[in-house]
Amino acid sequence: VETVKTLEVVVEAADETAPSTSITWSPATADGEEGWYVTAPSFTLEAEDDDSGVASTEFRINDGAWTTYEAAVEVPDGEHTVEFRSTDESGNEEDVQSSEVKVDTVTPATGATQERAGTGVRVALEATDATSGVVLTEVKVDQGAWKTYTAPVMVNGAGEHTVRFRSTDEAGNVEDEQSVAFTVDGPPADTTAPVTTVRT
Repeated sequence: VETVKTLEVVVEAADETAPSTSITWSPATADGEEGWYVTAPSFTLEAEDDDSGVASTEFRINDGAWTTYEAAVEVPDGEHTVEFRSTDESGNEEDVQSSEVKVDTVTPATGATQERAGTGVRVALEATDATSGVVLTEVKVDQGAWKTYTAPVMVNGAGEHTVRFRSTDEAGNVEDEQSVAFTVDGPPADTTAPVTTVRT
């Protein structure tokens, strides 16, 4: 009697599902103002594929060349779009994903010019910021209070004077205090109180 033999064949369904990739930023959220990072952030990518497995993950920044992802990537100053995608062992390619980031790690720079004007000195300030832009410049004359700079400052009164200034950018970076010192010519300021004599 011939023995009946059976053969069981298991056919796995074809992998037609693309991988899924997620991006993680460090720091996790922007640490400056208005959504800006003021410390250089980095990102990591993690891809998952439950079927054939992930074959590769790649990224690009601002329409640059696609680069194979291997480890955390630090992003330089500027406004950037990070795009990324993964491919599995079956050749399924994920749709391009993206993440936006704004980075400004540099404080503004303020310059001062001074010129004689009448009996005093006129001090003009000009601030620049290459990335997020200047939002505020402040000025302080001698021991006075800090004030918002809107126009050149006139300094009068004979003697030595110091004008201090600093600027802030949109990201929240505050410039270290800068200063210019100069002497205004002329007789010293009269700081002596008047004396009143009463005659009887």
